[in-house]
Amino acid sequence: MDRKHLILLAAFVLGSLYFSLRILFFGRSVVFDSSLVFRYLILAPLAEELFFRGVVQEWLERRKWPSFYSVSAANIAVSVLFAVFHLWGSGPAQAFPVFFPSVVFGCLYTEYRSVLPCVLCHSFYNLNVMIV
Repeated sequence: MDRKHLILLAAFVLGSLYFSLRILFFGRSVVFDSSLVFRYLILAPLAEELFFRGVVQEWLERRKWPSFYSVSAANIAVSVLFAVFHLWGSGPAQAFPVFFPSVVFGCLYTEYRSVLPCVLCHSFYNLNVMIV
């Protein structure tokens, strides 16, 4: 299995583990609101990934920031910025946990050089947040 497939598999496994733990520890409560589908599953992932990965992370990576294994310093910086951005619309309890998926999205961007895998994973993440 090549590196790109391993990163996608790791993103899927980490996401599945995260949502399984949420169900296990916080119980299952369906809070799905169909009026938010477009906003959370299409608009937010597309806009956020285009800006944070396609613009900011790309700009920082072109400045040759160092990497640690598969995680670049640019990815970490963008993930911190992404979490801080979520403080604005949410509280710390919801902003802090987005740092970790953001790192995964950043690794996908670094590996694929495309925002499409990031948008798809981000949409999957938001879907799970909506229904769990």
